[in-house]
Amino acid sequence: MNSAPIQKVFAPIASKMTKPAAWQDLFAAATARNIYRIAHASITAHFQLDVARPSGRSQTIALEVIIEDSLFRVREATPTLLPASCPQMHIEENGLWCLGWEGDGDLSVTDRPSADLWWGKVEQFAKCALRAKRTGVWHGPQRAHGGAAAYEALAERAALAMGGDCLRDLAEGRLRLREHSGKHGKTLKLVNTSGVVASAWLHDTKTVDGRIQDGLRLIGRRRACPCPNGSLHRHRSLMHCDNHSEMFDQLLSALRHQHIEETKFWDHYRNKQHICCNAMKQCPLRTVK
Repeated sequence: MNSAPIQKVFAPIASKMTKPAAWQDLFAAATARNIYRIAHASITAHFQLDVARPSGRSQTIALEVIIEDSLFRVREATPTLLPASCPQMHIEENGLWCLGWEGDGDLSVTDRPSADLWWGKVEQFAKCALRAKRTGVWHGPQRAHGGAAAYEALAERAALAMGGDCLRDLAEGRLRLREHSGKHGKTLKLVNTSGVVASAWLHDTKTVDGRIQDGLRLIGRRRACPCPNGSLHRHRSLMHCDNHSEMFDQLLSALRHQHIEETKFWDHYRNKQHICCNAMKQCPLRTVK
């Protein structure tokens, strides 16, 4: 199928964009990838994407690209191959695909290279989503949902600064946060398969706008730092090992707020009585066992 000439439809679309060339870049990048434009309107365009399956066969999905808040957004034109909405599959309530968190990179299309990157994200998402529909498991990169993504990124940066296996353990789910309440107050404990890595007293305060602000105080700052260089014999206690005391503070706080935001995300769907498609095996909203 041949794509429609770009210049023929460019004028009515351009009037709706702050940077009209973005549509042209998007069309050109699509044509180069054999993604065919099959229809257009004032602020939307429809495309046909062939997605290769592991078997070697391809699956064709019809896409609708729209403008939302000056960004290009995409969804299945008519939900057929994928659910109309599936938060665990990163398909929002309006059917739009969540291609990533903006903190991981600019999702805007400003020129031809950024248009190529954008279509690359679309193709990757389509492959992952179609496979997830078949298997019930998301295979591919993904971020935490909603506002939790920003805290997940903060946790990763703190874990990276700690060195060793900290970041890998976090990514593979071996590093977890536990919150305990006792007669002396609340404590946060960071644990892995070997036991407690770090812990802190927790004293919450609320800001004027109602947000929770952590009051963390690490327990055992004089013990050996859990990083690979930690050693009391080499004066590498937690409080004297580079900035690791601060990094553990950030890691504990980020993981806690990631959990809080994830809970809010799923509560939003529960409160709206969202009907689960039951496509994903680990979805918290799943009704089929």
